[in-house]
Amino acid sequence: MLKPLLITCLLLATSHPALADKNKPAPTKAIGAVGAVTTTITGNDCPLTGSWRSNREKTLSALNANINIPLEQKARLSELFGKVTLTFDAGCTRAEADVNGTRREMEFALISYQDAIVTIKDRQSGRTLQMKMQDDCYLMEVQGAGIDEYYCRVK
Repeated sequence: MLKPLLITCLLLATSHPALADKNKPAPTKAIGAVGAVTTTITGNDCPLTGSWRSNREKTLSALNANINIPLEQKARLSELFGKVTLTFDAGCTRAEADVNGTRREMEFALISYQDAIVTIKDRQSGRTLQMKMQDDCYLMEVQGAGIDEYYCRVK
């Protein structure tokens, strides 16, 4: 049970295509390492700084609203949510995942933050990942499930 949870929640899968407005070009504020160019990042530059907890209620609401997911898969997925806390450092270069007391550290490069979309690169896997900021939460696609998982700021 822990392995699928870690795969789902810690690898931070790529964003859902519906999150971006492809008709509206937006200025990009580059705030991370891109190629050989490195920009110094302060705590104010990283919208992910701090701790975020998987929000079971919001995620299950989205899951249950999706008619394309079979009930058996919904039941299995519903057991995963609400168990992970992610804590990002001030520069979005490191994060610690806590899954029911089991901790794992991850390293990232913050690539950009535009139109409430945060783009980071997982240094271990090389994957580019996106999160959509929404109020005091962010959404992240659950790879292979066709839904977004909500993470809300821990106060």
